[in-house]
Amino acid sequence: MARTQSTRPNGRPTIADVAKASGLAPSTISKALNHPPDRCPLTQSTRLKALKAAREMGYKPAWAAQALRRQSTRTIGLLHWSRIPEAAGAWHDILQVLVDQLHQHDYDLQFIPNSERTPLILQQGRFDGIVVAHSIEPDVAHVLAELKLPTVLLNAQSDILEKAKIPQIMPDDRDAAMQLGRYLIGQGHQHIAYVSTHPHLRHFSYFHRHEGLQQAVREAKLKSEVCTFKGPVGTWIDRVLTEHAQVTALVCYNDLDTLPILSALWQRGIKVPEKISVATFNDTPITANTIPPLTTMRVPIEQMAYKAADELLNLLGQPHDRNEQQTLPMLASELILRSSTSPPPNHA
Repeated sequence: MARTQSTRPNGRPTIADVAKASGLAPSTISKALNHPPDRCPLTQSTRLKALKAAREMGYKPAWAAQALRRQSTRTIGLLHWSRIPEAAGAWHDILQVLVDQLHQHDYDLQFIPNSERTPLILQQGRFDGIVVAHSIEPDVAHVLAELKLPTVLLNAQSDILEKAKIPQIMPDDRDAAMQLGRYLIGQGHQHIAYVSTHPHLRHFSYFHRHEGLQQAVREAKLKSEVCTFKGPVGTWIDRVLTEHAQVTALVCYNDLDTLPILSALWQRGIKVPEKISVATFNDTPITANTIPPLTTMRVPIEQMAYKAADELLNLLGQPHDRNEQQTLPMLASELILRSSTSPPPNHA
């Protein structure tokens, strides 16, 4: 098929040009370009003819014009807590589920970095909806609440957005930590340390897990409180092993924390679990493939992502009144026993 000269000033062909060259109606070209194969109302032969004509003429739909015409960008923004997306550990599975679920409904997921430009980006109308992952700054939350974009909080908390009745999907971290604490105490551990390699944790899950461990200790009426250590492992591991030598179990904040901690113990000749037990949260492949494999609380990571996608798609697909939105129940975790925990030394 010969290319048809466009009368457009920039030389780019229009749908009308493609229609004229192919002998099809402009609406037919539009349907072929704007519908996925399984939802296109055209016959297969007509659809392929239209796509071939557009391809041969070098026609490329104007994204902004398409979005304006259908009043939808087909794009979901992922508001992230850092300048680059984290795709390790639990967040790898979360992102994979979100991308797949949204793609099935013809939405793309686009990362929005945490920066001073975030409020402006949100106000530019680029997104049909937002997933707030992990945390959000108050000034960004205010903008998001005012825009009234369909939004879901995924493993994130915000007083501002909660007042705006934004659906919230999160695990029950207090209960998960309490289950883990009860198990360790049942094994005979009376001195437990809660540890992390992050020096300045602010996420609610860190505090909820600490509270759950403390609750298990109080419930068992142990004399010792849960002691906490955080920051680079080299700054506290020797204190644990000397000044707090009575500690027989380390509960790590998350799966990624366990790697440098296990390494530090190995370097010092401390055997796990013979000398000290180690347990953690999330149950990603990391926890199953360490040496030894880690006892962990299996946080419902994929279930959280599926629920977030479902809630957002519901908001996108129907009119909604946020006053009717209810906080969703927190999701339960499951204790997975592996060989990194055992009764403490000399336990009768």
